[in-house]
Amino acid sequence: MTFLLLLILGLLVGLLSSFFGVGGGVLIVPGLYLFYPTVDHQVVIGTSLFVILCNSIINAINLKKQHCITTIDKKVILNLGIAMVFGALTGSYLTSYFPKQTIKLVFGIVLILISIKHVLSLKAEALINASKPKAKSSFLLRLFGMFGGLISGLTGIGGGAIIVPTLIYLVRIPIKIVSFYSNILMIFSTSTGVIFYIQLLNKRAPVPELQGFQVGALNLALAFFLILGALISSSSGGKLSAQVSPKRSKLLFASLLFIIGIRLIISSFP
Repeated sequence: MTFLLLLILGLLVGLLSSFFGVGGGVLIVPGLYLFYPTVDHQVVIGTSLFVILCNSIINAINLKKQHCITTIDKKVILNLGIAMVFGALTGSYLTSYFPKQTIKLVFGIVLILISIKHVLSLKAEALINASKPKAKSSFLLRLFGMFGGLISGLTGIGGGAIIVPTLIYLVRIPIKIVSFYSNILMIFSTSTGVIFYIQLLNKRAPVPELQGFQVGALNLALAFFLILGALISSSSGGKLSAQVSPKRSKLLFASLLFIIGIRLIISSFP
């Protein structure tokens, strides 16, 4: 039954990541905490980052084909990507010094802030679409990239929630290819985090029967079912976006994140 729920969670992750340009960690992490309340937070984060890494690669390939993308802005990719690597290393390292409840509290706050950002972005979109492109400040790109990577390594999300608004409001990447860029950039942060977490020793699986699938702080059995679900649904996100009002979908997504965030904050207290 648990694996069936993980498969369903994977289906939702695939849809959301390709539709919104986020890695899906906003659902993977609270989902794993819900299914396995006593699990080590580093196992949750490591497994989530591995799933997002695989999902981002799949999404990037699908989006490249769907939008016939032949060129990319290398300056944006390098400035944000390299900064995300350093941020992800820092965030991953910090998880060894914070207890699980603190990490859950931080993650809950991040989700609430993301939900507020989604609501506020609805009012700004008309102005953004009508404005001229901004100059790409290398310093600001690195700053936001570092922050996105930090949040990724610390909480287990891909960093897309930070990178997407950076691409839209700072770089002014066309809306239709923002998801492609964000998925490419999440490969930088998640691969860095995965390399860090698989080197951690003496990590226990959520349940004893899954211990044989444990590689450092990454559980391959959990990752398999989540990835399987994402594989099935990832290509549907782009098609679904053409049928659903962007305003309505953002409001629903923001509401979901707000509820999950509140629940995580409450559960972080004894």
